Amino acid sequence: MRMLKKLFKNYLLLSVVCIVLGAALIADPGFFTKAISYTIGGIALAVGAVSLIQFFAKGEEKDEYSSLIFRGIVLAAIGLFLIVKPDFIFKVIAFGCGFYMLFSGIVSLANAFYIKRAGQDWVLPMILASVTAVLGFVIIINPLAPVNIAVTVLGIALAAAGVANLISCLSGRHQLRYIEKQVKRSDKSGKDEFIDI
Repeated sequence: MRMLKKLFKNYLLLSVVCIVLGAALIADPGFFTKAISYTIGGIALAVGAVSLIQFFAKGEEKDEYSSLIFRGIVLAAIGLFLIVKPDFIFKVIAFGCGFYMLFSGIVSLANAFYIKRAGQDWVLPMILASVTAVLGFVIIINPLAPVNIAVTVLGIALAAAGVANLISCLSGRHQLRYIEKQVKRSDKSGKDEFIDI
């Protein structure tokens, strides 16, 4: 019983964490991207700082460890840049994806016109090509839009899962208490039946 109670407590805590994290992602979709950038930037800055400290601690042997100062400066600069500009990584990735989608959509549009000239069914290829090109253009204009939408959907899913888990956890705890009471009653009634002489 103790094991089950501990399991329910952990499950309850996990459900609350899911709800809080989901609400945070819904309220501020940029929170996720910033957290990742700050983490990567912080790690790069720390490793860079350690490399620089190691280089200056070498004393007379500095010439043999000249790569340490180069690595330290580069990593520290990258870390600082990611902390100052946390959206940069995702903007670059999204911009690349948007450019690819736009280019792919334009090529597909040209193919759809060739299909139309050939007298074949061209409506569906034209629609798909147009949607791809428009989405690519939207992503190029606002690179973080798809990331924010995806993070908002993730936040909704996390919050919903957390609420569902919380309800099932509370229901399970209620059932566990009921079973515990039944066991105690049966133990008491069993003791009353036997009289020690």
